[in-house]
Amino acid sequence: MATRISGGIAGLLALLGAGAPAAAGETATVFMAQCAEISNWPETMCACIGELAETELSDQQQEFFVAMVSKDEAAMHRWRLKLTVAELTQVGMLMTTGAQRCANR
Repeated sequence: MATRISGGIAGLLALLGAGAPAAAGETATVFMAQCAEISNWPETMCACIGELAETELSDQQQEFFVAMVSKDEAAMHRWRLKLTVAELTQVGMLMTTGAQRCANR
Protein backbone atom coordinates (compact mmCIF):
# COMPACT_ATOMS: atom_id res chain seq x y z
CA MET A 1 0.00 0.00 0.00
CA ALA A 2 1.39 3.39 -0.97
CA THR A 3 1.15 5.96 1.75
CA ARG A 4 0.67 9.70 1.38
CA ILE A 5 0.27 11.83 4.46
CA SER A 6 -0.76 15.42 4.02
CA GLY A 7 -3.07 17.39 6.27
CA GLY A 8 -3.96 14.23 8.24
CA ILE A 9 -4.84 15.60 11.65
CA ALA A 10 -5.79 19.04 10.30
CA GLY A 11 -8.24 17.45 7.87
CA LEU A 12 -9.68 15.20 10.56
CA LEU A 13 -10.11 18.11 12.97
CA ALA A 14 -11.81 20.16 10.28
CA LEU A 15 -14.30 17.33 9.72
CA LEU A 16 -14.92 16.85 13.42
CA GLY A 17 -14.85 20.48 14.46
CA ALA A 18 -12.51 21.78 17.18
CA GLY A 19 -10.87 18.44 17.77
CA ALA A 20 -13.97 16.71 19.12
CA PRO A 21 -13.87 12.92 19.09
CA ALA A 22 -15.75 11.09 16.37
CA ALA A 23 -19.36 10.62 17.39
CA ALA A 24 -21.15 7.37 16.78
CA GLY A 25 -22.16 7.22 13.14
CA GLU A 26 -19.34 9.52 11.99
CA THR A 27 -16.50 7.01 11.94
CA ALA A 28 -17.12 5.91 8.34
CA THR A 29 -17.22 9.54 7.17
CA VAL A 30 -14.04 10.44 9.02
CA PHE A 31 -12.30 7.29 7.81
CA MET A 32 -13.35 8.01 4.21
CA ALA A 33 -11.68 11.43 4.35
CA GLN A 34 -8.53 10.05 5.95
CA CYS A 35 -8.42 6.97 3.74
CA ALA A 36 -8.33 9.12 0.61
CA GLU A 37 -5.31 10.97 2.01
CA ILE A 38 -3.29 8.02 3.33
CA SER A 39 -3.93 5.24 0.82
CA ASN A 40 -4.42 4.44 -2.83
CA TRP A 41 -7.54 2.35 -2.11
CA PRO A 42 -10.70 2.96 -4.11
CA GLU A 43 -13.52 4.86 -2.44
CA THR A 44 -15.59 1.67 -2.13
CA MET A 45 -12.82 0.00 -0.09
CA CYS A 46 -12.54 3.01 2.21
CA ALA A 47 -16.32 3.10 2.67
CA CYS A 48 -16.47 -0.62 3.45
CA ILE A 49 -13.73 -0.45 6.10
CA GLY A 50 -15.38 2.60 7.69
CA GLU A 51 -18.68 0.72 7.82
CA LEU A 52 -16.98 -2.29 9.40
CA ALA A 53 -15.54 0.00 12.08
CA GLU A 54 -18.97 1.46 12.82
CA THR A 55 -20.69 -1.91 13.04
CA GLU A 56 -18.02 -3.96 14.81
CA LEU A 57 -16.37 -1.51 17.21
CA SER A 58 -17.68 0.25 20.30
CA ASP A 59 -17.78 4.07 20.32
CA GLN A 60 -14.53 4.13 22.30
CA GLN A 61 -12.84 1.71 19.92
CA GLN A 62 -14.01 3.84 16.99
CA GLU A 63 -12.34 6.88 18.55
CA PHE A 64 -9.11 4.88 18.89
CA PHE A 65 -9.48 3.70 15.26
CA VAL A 66 -9.84 7.31 14.07
CA ALA A 67 -6.82 8.34 16.17
CA MET A 68 -4.76 5.54 14.59
CA VAL A 69 -5.79 6.45 11.07
CA SER A 70 -5.10 10.13 11.65
CA LYS A 71 -1.82 9.37 13.43
CA ASP A 72 -2.94 11.38 16.46
CA GLU A 73 -0.31 10.14 18.91
CA ALA A 74 -1.80 11.89 21.96
CA ALA A 75 -5.25 10.42 21.38
CA MET A 76 -3.82 6.97 20.66
CA HIS A 77 -1.91 7.10 23.94
CA ARG A 78 -5.06 8.12 25.88
CA TRP A 79 -7.09 5.29 24.35
CA ARG A 80 -4.33 2.72 24.93
CA LEU A 81 -4.62 3.53 28.64
CA LYS A 82 -8.44 3.31 28.65
CA LEU A 83 -9.20 0.31 26.45
CA THR A 84 -8.61 -3.31 27.45
CA VAL A 85 -6.11 -5.47 25.61
CA ALA A 86 -9.02 -7.33 24.00
CA GLU A 87 -10.57 -4.05 22.78
CA LEU A 88 -7.24 -2.82 21.40
CA THR A 89 -6.69 -6.16 19.69
CA GLN A 90 -10.12 -6.00 18.06
CA VAL A 91 -9.27 -2.58 16.55
CA GLY A 92 -5.91 -3.87 15.36
CA MET A 93 -7.51 -6.91 13.77
CA LEU A 94 -10.01 -4.72 11.93
CA MET A 95 -7.17 -2.61 10.59
CA THR A 96 -5.24 -5.73 9.62
CA THR A 97 -8.04 -7.74 8.02
CA GLY A 98 -10.55 -5.08 6.98
CA ALA A 99 -9.24 -4.54 3.46
CA GLN A 100 -9.18 -8.25 2.69
CA ARG A 101 -12.63 -8.76 4.13
CA CYS A 102 -13.98 -5.88 2.05
CA ALA A 103 -12.23 -7.12 -1.10
CA ASN A 104 -13.92 -10.51 -0.62
CA ARG A 105 -17.42 -9.03 -0.51
